Amino acid sequence: MASNTSDFEFCKVAKILKTHQLKGDVSCFVLQDAPPFLLTSLKYYLVPPIDEKTRYLTINAIQNFDGCQAVFKFNEISDVQTASQICGHFLLAKKSDFDENYNFDLDHTNNLNQDELIDFELIDERFGCLGYVSEIIYTMANAVLVCIDQNNKEVLIPFVDEYIVEIDDEVKKIYTKLIDGLV
Repeated sequence: MASNTSDFEFCKVAKILKTHQLKGDVSCFVLQDAPPFLLTSLKYYLVPPIDEKTRYLTINAIQNFDGCQAVFKFNEISDVQTASQICGHFLLAKKSDFDENYNFDLDHTNNLNQDELIDFELIDERFGCLGYVSEIIYTMANAVLVCIDQNNKEVLIPFVDEYIVEIDDEVKKIYTKLIDGLV
C-alpha cells in the first residue's frame, strides 16, 4: 500500500520571498538551522502548490547562504515568470528526511512557527500594551511583526532577539524591549 503525504509530519524549511534575476532563482527566508548540503538533499513540497509541475521541488543550487537568507535554484523552475508565481509560498519537507538527531526546537527568531503568533498580544517593558499581531512580514533581514494598536495604527516590530524578550504561548503574549523610534 502506497503511503501518502498525510502519513508524514512536515516542517517549514523556507518562505519564498521574491525572484532573483531572470533564470527562475528565488530569494528565500530559511526557517531551519540546517547546513546547505542538507537543504540540497531534500524533496520539498510547495505550499500552496501552483500546479502539478511545481508541487514538488528539488534544489539544484544554493547561493548567498548566510544562515537565514539564501538564493535557491530549483531543478523544476527555469524562468522568472514561474518563479514569480511561487513568491509568498512555503517550502515544506518531511521531518523523517532530516538526520534523526536534527533539532526542530530552534531559537524563536529562526523558527517560523511565527505564523502561530497571529493574534498574540504585544507588551513592551516601557510602552505597555502595543496591540495584537495581525500579520508577519518576511524580509531578507528578518521577520517583522505587524501590530495593530488601540488607535487602529500599525506598529512594525523586527522579530529579532534584541527586541523580543519572551514569548508566552500559554497566555498568547509577546514581551518586548523596544528602543525609541519603533513605537
